[in-house]
Amino acid sequence: MTIRPFDPDRDYPAVVACFNANFPDFRETEEEFRYHDDYREADKPFARFVAEGNGALLGFAQYSQGVHAPHPEKFDVDIQVLPQAQGSGVGRALYDHLRDTLAPHDPRALRAWTMETLSRPVRFLADRGHVEEMRVQESWLDVPAFDPAPFDGAVARVEAQGIVLTDFVALEARWPDARRRLYDLAM
Repeated sequence: MTIRPFDPDRDYPAVVACFNANFPDFRETEEEFRYHDDYREADKPFARFVAEGNGALLGFAQYSQGVHAPHPEKFDVDIQVLPQAQGSGVGRALYDHLRDTLAPHDPRALRAWTMETLSRPVRFLADRGHVEEMRVQESWLDVPAFDPAPFDGAVARVEAQGIVLTDFVALEARWPDARRRLYDLAM
């Protein structure tokens, strides 16, 4: 197995397939991955690596720093290994590689996420000293079965209160710092 830097000219399809194999309910497209990469704040540390065996991607790992980890010594980390390669040392090698790569930044905290229903990744993170910091509740809407009738007139009632419903593109046109404002609102 070898670990090398992510190559955007060839690795997106395999990285996206690896992510989707681990999180089939949260599937992403290559375009979505590219969008998130293109949107990333250029002044914040970021790197992605891939683990290969016999010419095929076995997993990937990345670290980043941004709106969710604005402290210079706190990093978000993500390690994904193809399900059929889990338990073979790929995740451990990727984690160690991330830790060694981040060492010059003198990290105080590494923040990772997974789903509690995935026992192997939960155990993997716990074995490396990670503790649960936050839990996000899922909320699903069966869109084809949704009945909008109870909400008839809701938009008009809200707009009558002077509230404007709009999309984010319009907000960015009005306020160049709209992303920062949204972050401040969420915090």
